[in-house]
Amino acid sequence: MEIEMEVSKEFKIFGLQFIEDFEMLGETIDEVMQNALRPFKGEARIRLRSFLDEAVSGRVSDEELQTLRL
Repeated sequence: MEIEMEVSKEFKIFGLQFIEDFEMLGETIDEVMQNALRPFKGEARIRLRSFLDEAVSGRVSDEELQTLRL
């Protein structure tokens, strides 16, 4: 059974962090990721983590993942 995913507000904000030349946001991948996660504190970070966990859980089809839009 496939689950229909609704894009979370936090994922939209997270996705918008990855602009062209996003690697210029840090010298290492860890710095880039820290900068991308900077807007998320407390419950917002938990909601983002939950959405990402669900997206990679295997319960959502590849086809459905490809339809996710910011």
